[in-house]
Amino acid sequence: MSQDTNGKISLTMALTKAKGGGIDVFFANRLSPDLSKTDLSKLFAKSIKIDGLDGKFVVSTLALRTLDNRKRPLALISGQIDTVRSFY
Repeated sequence: MSQDTNGKISLTMALTKAKGGGIDVFFANRLSPDLSKTDLSKLFAKSIKIDGLDGKFVVSTLALRTLDNRKRPLALISGQIDTVRSFY
């Protein structure tokens, strides 16, 4: 989770797939911290799925950095594929 200088919150989430194994990673960008304006029950509808992750990739760390230039924050996803450390 990251918050920019305007108070907007961005989230990165790694979720284990219910069927077939593996993970999905989602990114929600610049949400209002005011819960009367941000409906968390619709969080996934406001999220972007990050495609291209190897099916054997196991997430160990999610890092999110805000750039404070009103652009999307930078997300770094690290983990392993078998015994090889990988980054996305």
